[in-house]
Amino acid sequence: MPVPFFSDFTKQTKDYFKHDQYNLGNVFEFKNAVKDATFKGKITRKGDQTGAKLTAIAKTSWGNVEVSEEVGKGLSVELTAPQVYRDLTVKSKHSDKEVEVTLEYQPKESFWNAKVKGFYNPSINNNRVCTTTASAAVGDDSLNLAVGGEIVFRDEAPSDSPATSNLKTDTYSVGFLYTPTQTSLYSLIYSKDDTSDGLEYSLTAFRDYQSFQVAANAVGKVDTKVTANPPVIAFGGGFNWNGRFLQLFFNSRKEYGVAYKFSPADFISVNLGLSSLGAQRRTTLFGYKVNIN
Repeated sequence: MPVPFFSDFTKQTKDYFKHDQYNLGNVFEFKNAVKDATFKGKITRKGDQTGAKLTAIAKTSWGNVEVSEEVGKGLSVELTAPQVYRDLTVKSKHSDKEVEVTLEYQPKESFWNAKVKGFYNPSINNNRVCTTTASAAVGDDSLNLAVGGEIVFRDEAPSDSPATSNLKTDTYSVGFLYTPTQTSLYSLIYSKDDTSDGLEYSLTAFRDYQSFQVAANAVGKVDTKVTANPPVIAFGGGFNWNGRFLQLFFNSRKEYGVAYKFSPADFISVNLGLSSLGAQRRTTLFGYKVNIN
């Protein structure tokens, strides 16, 4: 069994605590597949902002090509070449002035993996921005344990300055993933905290009971300053029955979200979301998402 990438240590629980899973706005999506090509469209409205995105995905003998046009962001092209050389996967995303290239090495019968991602934009607020994210993880199947870390290097300076003139370590993270069974996981991630002399931590627990799942998450700080940093504790869960799915979460900040997904017809799925989010001036929001396949 391959070791998961460090960025995927909490993948199974992330959706339960993402605010955009509940604050849906008004979203209309459609998708149509013809042989090896897929066409997708998305129209969104949140508050006074309206957006639209069209995407075409083509499967080739060496990988996938995805072309997207999004209002306000322009055209982007994403190329994915899985296992282009042995267990090495290459991903490349290009948009207006932005380039992002990712190399993933994940051997199937090995105890380790590595990922490197590079990003470059020559003019963000008249600055040149270049970041490199490197991560690695090692695991032991007999212990059901994986340990990993990630570091980000950032070079941001005026566009006309020399390369690497302001290179610095932007942030770093270390942590472990413990999976005692195929249906449960526990993870602890420590990350650099820019607002103090310490670290941020995220503790996650997850259990899958087939028809329903439960998850818990605690996020807080450990620093050297004499400050009170009580953790934000959140609970989430999902319930499946007869093709319907109910998902919810609430936390110690008195935020909550409820999402309900069902299919009134074979080619239509509907998501309904109700949420109360934000520490200040919090309001109750209702939204929906309609998918037509």
